[in-house]
Amino acid sequence: MLVLYCRKAFHDQFKFLRQRVLLNSRLGWILGPPGTGKSTTCLAFISVMANDFPDWTVTWIHLRRDDAAKCVRFSKRLKWSFVIKDIDMPYMSAFLDDVEGHHIVFLDGFDPTQCAHVPFLRCCKIWCESALEDRRLVVVCSKSSRGKTNMDDDTVNQVEQFIVHPWELGEWSAAEKHPDELGYFGSQCTSVFLQPDFISNLGEEHREEENLSGLILMDDLRRKFSSLA
Repeated sequence: MLVLYCRKAFHDQFKFLRQRVLLNSRLGWILGPPGTGKSTTCLAFISVMANDFPDWTVTWIHLRRDDAAKCVRFSKRLKWSFVIKDIDMPYMSAFLDDVEGHHIVFLDGFDPTQCAHVPFLRCCKIWCESALEDRRLVVVCSKSSRGKTNMDDDTVNQVEQFIVHPWELGEWSAAEKHPDELGYFGSQCTSVFLQPDFISNLGEEHREEENLSGLILMDDLRRKFSSLA
């Protein structure tokens, strides 16, 4: 069991993913500096989709600083993990098109200054925009801005963004107040169950961000997704 401290930004991002992206067919951008919990909150959202939206296939694509991306796909009770290089864009397109029905893709770690990341974003946008009724795209950006944007273009393309701000001193003080008392965490935290291989496949930079994202208690990561291994 992975227990995460839930500051207000967690709930707001959760609501954005559920209401604006999943239910209202928006192409969602999650922006904010490293360590604010953007990716961790998305992982928490994915973990509850198995119950709340069981008909949706989830593909998590973690972009690294080099030319390769680590991918994990969840479809009902099955899981795949593999690596895609930027030279494999035709394969990437076929891989995304391979899913029939509802499909949401999380493009994690996108950096607009990294040339190797741009083809992945372009490919995912073309895929999503070709069938918005059944497809969703969430871009988790490692920056606080996605660069130069046009409001009219965002409206036409149904693009919306959510900004995650750094932790405030009061939030840290509240989180650190009773770290060993489970009763406190019972009212202030959410329990998230994730497959251990899913986390390990995401790379060191993602695990470093998780450790900065709040108070994380590790108990038994294998409980919910053990059948997917």
